[in-house]
Amino acid sequence: MVNIGLLGYKNVGKTSLFTLFKETKGVKVLTGQFGSSREGHTVTMDFIRFTNEGKMHSLFGTGGHEWRLTVYHRNYVLKNADNFVCMFDLSVPSEPQLEFFKKLEILANPKGKLVIALNKYDLVKEESVFETFKQTIEESRFISTIKTVKILPTVAVPKNGYEKFNENAVKAVLLLCD
Repeated sequence: MVNIGLLGYKNVGKTSLFTLFKETKGVKVLTGQFGSSREGHTVTMDFIRFTNEGKMHSLFGTGGHEWRLTVYHRNYVLKNADNFVCMFDLSVPSEPQLEFFKKLEILANPKGKLVIALNKYDLVKEESVFETFKQTIEESRFISTIKTVKILPTVAVPKNGYEKFNENAVKAVLLLCD
């Protein structure tokens, strides 16, 4: 069983990824719950236990705010995840999002793996934005101690014309199941 932590700054689409993942054909969700929210922001923890290729795994994550309860649950994710999906929002500046991750020091586990989901691709519609954001992340060194498996452009809400990017959002999780 692999425990996969989903992390990201506030309002990057983490709960949307949970919803999309839960509703994807071929993914068998056994149990799960969405965390409590305050004004549409996750405060506690989203959690799904699922099977992939006959093996059970868990996906869990929390909001990106600095509320005491959110930080408590984020620390739980950081301590208990084997691998991580780090989600960014392509439609807003990268700096505050990178600062969020630098503070976490999540990547102290050199045995773990990481997939970076550059979400909300549908809101930028330009490949150059994705490439620039990707380069900024690669140069930031916040990912220097953990194996980065992939950096994927994603759209975490079902959207016509963006099916490939919806699939990438699910793939971001499934790549970490080994």
